[in-house]
Amino acid sequence: MPPKQIPHLVDENGYFNDSAAIAGLKYQFIREAKKELKQEIKAQLQLFKATGLPLSHVDGHLHLHTHPLVLEILAELSQEFGIRFIRLPDEELNFTLKIDSRNLLLKTIYKVVFKLLKNNGKKLFSKYKINYLNKVYGLLQTGNMNEAYLLDLIPQITTNNLEIYSHPRSMIDDREFEALCSQKVQDQLLSLDFQRVNYRQIEEK
Repeated sequence: MPPKQIPHLVDENGYFNDSAAIAGLKYQFIREAKKELKQEIKAQLQLFKATGLPLSHVDGHLHLHTHPLVLEILAELSQEFGIRFIRLPDEELNFTLKIDSRNLLLKTIYKVVFKLLKNNGKKLFSKYKINYLNKVYGLLQTGNMNEAYLLDLIPQITTNNLEIYSHPRSMIDDREFEALCSQKVQDQLLSLDFQRVNYRQIEEK
C-alpha cells in the first residue's frame, strides 16, 4: 500500500519498523494499525496472486506472520487466496544446545514465545483447515545455520513433515549458502532417508 494509506505501519518512505517487538505492539494496541494491517496483508497477497504463480505457503520477515492478529487476518483470507500452509516455527531447544550452547537465554525466550504462538496458530488453523509442519528448524540458530550445525542437527531429527530454513545470502558471509550446497549435507540426508519436497508436494501425499 502507499505509505500515506498505512501511516501507522510504515514511515514516510514506506519502511516497516526494524523492531519486531515494536511492530507487534503497534498491531495489537493501535486501532488504526489493525485496520491498516488487514489492507496491507490483502494488498500483498493480491500482488502475489497477480503473478500467476502457485502459492506454496505463507511466512513473513522476522516471523511477524505468527502474530495472533496477523494469523487471524491470514486465516480469514485463506480461502480467497488459496492459503493451504503457513509456517509455524517450532524446534527442540535441546537439539540446538547440544550443538551450540551460546545465547542460552535468547534461545530459551524464542522457544517459549514461538511455542505459545504455534499453539495459538494450531487452534486457528483447525477452524480454517490450514496446514502447518510438525517442526520448523532455523529460528534458534538464525544467522549461523552452517554446515557443521546441519550435520549435527539432522541425525537428531525424528519427526516427519519438517522444514529446515536458513538465510543463504547473508550480508556477513556465505556460510549458510555453502551449507545448503554442501555435498556432505546432501549425502547425510540421503543416508537417513530424508525426502526433499516442497509444501505443495507435502499436501499431495
